[in-house]
Formats: sequence, structure tokens, C-alpha cells
Amino acid sequence: MSQFSYRTFLDGDEEIINQLYKSITNKVRSKKQYIWQWLESPAGKGDIYLIFDKNKKLLIGHHGIMPIRFTNKKQNLIFGKTENTMVLSQYREKILYPRFENQFKKIYEKKYHALFSTFGPKSAIRVRQALGYRSNYFWKQYYLETTNFYNSNKSLMNSFFNKKFFNNKKKKDDKVYLRGFMTSEQASKNDFFDYFWDLARINHGIAPRRDRDDMQWRFWSNPNKKYFTLIQEDTKQKGYVVISIQNNIANLEDYAVAEPNKKNYINLFNNLLDQLRLNNIFLLRTKNTSDKIFFSLNKYFDNKDVFLNKIYKTIFKSRTSFMPRYITNSGSQIIKDENWHITSIITEGI
Repeated sequence: MSQFSYRTFLDGDEEIINQLYKSITNKVRSKKQYIWQWLESPAGKGDIYLIFDKNKKLLIGHHGIMPIRFTNKKQNLIFGKTENTMVLSQYREKILYPRFENQFKKIYEKKYHALFSTFGPKSAIRVRQALGYRSNYFWKQYYLETTNFYNSNKSLMNSFFNKKFFNNKKKKDDKVYLRGFMTSEQASKNDFFDYFWDLARINHGIAPRRDRDDMQWRFWSNPNKKYFTLIQEDTKQKGYVVISIQNNIANLEDYAVAEPNKKNYINLFNNLLDQLRLNNIFLLRTKNTSDKIFFSLNKYFDNKDVFLNKIYKTIFKSRTSFMPRYITNSGSQIIKDENWHITSIITEGI
């Protein structure tokens, strides 16, 4: 009889899962944060699998799929994102984890049109590839300067040499107020999101859904950090941007325009950079995937990428963060175009 067993999530498991999460990541997550992330998504509760050492009655592993609402023009889709896949270090050579994930995948993949991983270390990438995921696309990171060469590169230098940066303990600027941006409370009451995605989705292929419910859950009710929203409404080309602030650097969390093309994207980001500069924010950190749909926008980001970050990326070329994707049987009849309009809205949100 096997020493190991598994089961799906039961009410009350939040505490032992958070204990496992802390022992592996050294991050503390409250019950409220767990419930928000795994149980309150407008797409429904996550698919959560727990692996136990039966002899010690100990939780030793976890595999989770977070459901996220997507659209493909007029079609509504449900994608599943792998998250919090983890095994205690002392058990990583004792169990054949890929067998567990393969077994779980056969159960839950029927309810999704596609599965993906946002990021992943090489070991996780190998596991996903063995399960049929394709790693053809990767993330590109940029630090866009909002002001002159000196201020922007000085800000990045301070960030690189800040101990908090290297320890991944980023300062949360909870008391920040940004002129020209809406707080989460203000954005949640704005009627822009009552109609925007209905207008924009017909011009997008595969993209995360941005109805009010999606934005409310992912950003405005998020217990982990504060978000600021910039709406471009009184122009012919409507759009918005969502950012957060850490260590006086703006992080691009999400963006969309009603008609995704080079001109409209550049207008949106020029407006954003102007507004950040007025608030004495000199850097905008952003990630974009290598999908062909973003070719012109990534070129714009390349041009505005600060000098120090270009040098950093030249030195560390091998540090590439891939985004593995798997199209299920139900999705294969719908999802033909692999150029996904992906932003950081699909990241964990912590």
C-alpha cells in the first residue's frame, strides 16, 4: 500500500495549506487572503488537491488550478491557471510528483478550454512539458523611464541595490496617493467598467475577461495591496491602466484599449508615463509576453527601456520566464489563434 494519498479541498483546509505555503515559500498568507484567491473568483472555486504522508498524517504537497474567465471575441471561456504547486523539500525525491499532477489533470481538464502556468522554474517547466504543455512564449520585463536619463536610472540603481529588492521583501506604499488616478474604491463605482469590455472584447482574440466582476475581484477587493486605475474615457479610443506602487516604482498590473493597435497602445502609455511623471514616479515596471500580437508594443517598450535594465538583460539572457500553455479537447475547437492578449492581470495578485 502506498505511503501517500491525496484528496480534494475540504472547508477548513485553509490553515494547513497556508502552513505548507509558509514552510516552502517563507511567506505568510492569512485565511482571508487564501479565501480571496482560491474560493471567491467570479469563475468559481479553484481545483485544489492535497497530497499526504499517510503514516505521519502530514500534508506534504499541493496542486492547484485557479479558474479565470477569458473571452475570444463574443465567446466566453474558462481557463485554468496552475498555482501553488509545491512539495516539501524532504519529499521531493520520495514521491513521483508528475504522476500525481497527471492524475489530477485528467480529472479537472474537462472543465477548462485551456490550462496555463504564469511562470515556472525549469523543474516545473519540464513537468508541464511532459504533460503536453507547450512553452513557446515567454515574458519580457521592462523598466520604462518616465523622465530623464539620470532620474530613471538612479531609481533603478537604488532598487537593484536595495536589500529589500534582493530579499524579495518589497515595501508596500500603503499611504500613496496619485493625482489623476482613481483609488480602488473610486474605480469600483465608476460606470466605465459596466460597458468597456463589451465594447473591447469583439476586437480581442484570446484575452482575460474584464467585466466589472472580474476587475472587482482581481483588483478592487484584493486584500494584498492597493491599486490605482487610470481611465482614458473622453477620447475616441477608450482604454484603462491599473498599476500598483512599490518602492516608489509603478508596477503595470493590467491594461486594455477598445481597439488594440500600435497607435492606441502608444497613446495610452504615453498618457500613463505623463501622469506618473507628474507624481514624481520615474519608473514603470512592466511584463509583456512574446506573443506576436504584442510585437509593436514590445518594440515601444524596448525603446523606452532604461539603459541599466538593457545591460542587465544582456548579461542574464538565460533567465527566461516561460508561460506554458495547454489547449484542452473542448478548447481545441475554439482556440485557433495562439496570440493571446495577456497582461499581469493573470498573475497571482500578491
